[in-house]
Amino acid sequence: MEIVKREHTISFFLRKLTFLMAGLVATVSATESADSVLPTDSALADTVWRHRAVHLGRTPAQQVPAWQQVALLYGGQWAYYLTFQGENVRKNGSFHNWYTNMPSPHFDKDSYDFNLIMHSGTGALYYGYYRAYGNSLGRSLALSTASVLLFEFTVESVTERPSFQDIYQTPILGALVGMSVEQLSLRCLSSSWKGVRGLGYLLNPYTMVPGSAWQVKLVPVVTPKSAGGHLALQL
Repeated sequence: MEIVKREHTISFFLRKLTFLMAGLVATVSATESADSVLPTDSALADTVWRHRAVHLGRTPAQQVPAWQQVALLYGGQWAYYLTFQGENVRKNGSFHNWYTNMPSPHFDKDSYDFNLIMHSGTGALYYGYYRAYGNSLGRSLALSTASVLLFEFTVESVTERPSFQDIYQTPILGALVGMSVEQLSLRCLSSSWKGVRGLGYLLNPYTMVPGSAWQVKLVPVVTPKSAGGHLALQL
C-alpha cells in the first residue's frame, strides 16, 4: 500500500512538473511569436536599445587548451590554500602527510551547513570559471570535477585526508548552483535598470573579464507603441 501511495505521489509530481514546463514553453513561444510579427511602421512601433547578455560558446579548438585552463586554476588553488590556510599548513602540513593522505579518502566530520554551503559556492565558482572560457555545460562540469579532484588529492592532502563529501558535493551541487546563478545573472544583465544590471555583474563577475565568453551588448528591439514598450529577453 505504501509503495502504491509513493508511486501515486511521484506520478502526480511528474504531471505537475510537465504541466509547468509546458506552460513555460508556451509562454516563451508566444513571446517569440509576438516579437516576430511586431509592426515595422514607425507610426505603430518604436525601436529601443536593450542590454542583452549572451554566452559565446566555443568549440575546444577555439578555446585555450583544457590543460591550461585547469593548470591556471590549479595555481590559484595553491595560492589560496597557502594564503588562507598558512597557519594550518605550518602546524599540520608535511611531505609525509601529503603522500600518505592521498590514497586515504574518508567521510569528514565537517558541519552539514559547511559542506553544503561552502563547497557548493566553491563549485559554482569553478563552474563559472570554465563557462567563461566558452565551455558547454557538460564540459564545464567535467573540468570542475577535475579541479576538485586535484585540490582534494594534491593540495589539501598536505594537511588532511581527501573528503568523499567534498569530492561529489563540490562539483555536482556547485554546477547546479552555478547554472541557477548564471540564468539569474542573464536576466539581471538584460534589464533596463542600471541597479539590476549591476547585480547581474556581481552574480556573474566573469562577465567583466576581458576575453570572456560572456558578453553584454546593446541590441535594437522593436516595440509596439500601443503596448507602451515591450521587453523581450533574447538570451
